[in-house]
Amino acid sequence: MTTAVYVFVGSAPSHMMGVFSMREFGQRVSLTEEQAKDAVLGGSALVKAEEFDALGVTAEEQRKYGPFGAHETAPAEFTAKRKAALLAVHALREELAGPEEGK
Repeated sequence: MTTAVYVFVGSAPSHMMGVFSMREFGQRVSLTEEQAKDAVLGGSALVKAEEFDALGVTAEEQRKYGPFGAHETAPAEFTAKRKAALLAVHALREELAGPEEGK
């Protein structure tokens, strides 16, 4: 069973019973393909780590703006990266849903 690393980019906590509990923007979790599909289609705001890393979110930005509530005071540069991450979530959700479920 292979796994991949995903990054949480949501604004509110997200949990998958017995698998993960995400509480902060930028948290990473290793999931199987099936777990990732269940989580993303179930509403978790996860993106593939490679996509997140390509956005250029720095460790300092994660430290300052990762906690819930800090997003509202973040500068435009971070907000643009966060928006791009959320668009990636939607793209992944459509990809995982496939043509029938994604309509």
